[in-house]
Amino acid sequence: MPGTLLDSTAMACRAAQELFPGAVVALGMGLPGYIPSEVPTGGVWFIADSGLLGNDGADMDSDALDAGGNPVAMAPGGSFAGIVDIGGILRGGHTDVAVIQPSQVASNGDFVHWTTEETPDLFASGSAVDMAYGASKVVALMPHNNSSDRSNIVMECSFPVDGAKQVDIIITTAGVIKVNRDGLELVETAPGWTVEDVVEITHAPLSISPDVKEMKFHVPELIMPDKVFPDAISALTDVPEGATVNVDGFAGPGGMAHYLMTGLRDLGV
Repeated sequence: MPGTLLDSTAMACRAAQELFPGAVVALGMGLPGYIPSEVPTGGVWFIADSGLLGNDGADMDSDALDAGGNPVAMAPGGSFAGIVDIGGILRGGHTDVAVIQPSQVASNGDFVHWTTEETPDLFASGSAVDMAYGASKVVALMPHNNSSDRSNIVMECSFPVDGAKQVDIIITTAGVIKVNRDGLELVETAPGWTVEDVVEITHAPLSISPDVKEMKFHVPELIMPDKVFPDAISALTDVPEGATVNVDGFAGPGGMAHYLMTGLRDLGV
């Protein structure tokens, strides 16, 4: 190899840069399970298909498990949910970011999950499909090549596709690649790797970002947004024109519903 391939910790730290404060982040099996241990507690909500919302990283004494069956701790305020509720959360568009580990990603963003490749004739993709189709952003965290030195970044997937055009960004052991409408764009290289090195081991065309840079592994500070607002206008600023508003509480003068309704009036939507 031209340079040293990144280990799981470095990949998890780079993936953390795709998160933002308050995000609900769905974690697939495999490499995504390393991310919570690298992110300070309290900034995002990690959710796993095991039913755990509020994954707080590794804890060998815990009874809680992540999607891969590894012991984890539950963050304060975390909870467990049944498979039906978790399916509704993942598929229903209630997650901001999904981090999965495909075995292949194609030039158009198609992906095959690693569990599909590992189960010939069964194609058991697990919850990766729900995570990918329900999240606003899909991050593929994966080795650049497999154990047989086959490129995992390809023109077309060689297995049945689990997610059609779902991947937005690929973080590998050798670089970071964006999935654009017109194909793949190399935006970052791992330390010790040149652009030419990454292109050589990638079996799909790569355009090169004019701002291509070396990967950094600083984990951002993620502080959960404060849901307490000083006044109604501040609380309602993101209500769009034509919105349907469901308000809880008593509607009489002095109640919160009345206060919020006058706030909507003053907001002018």
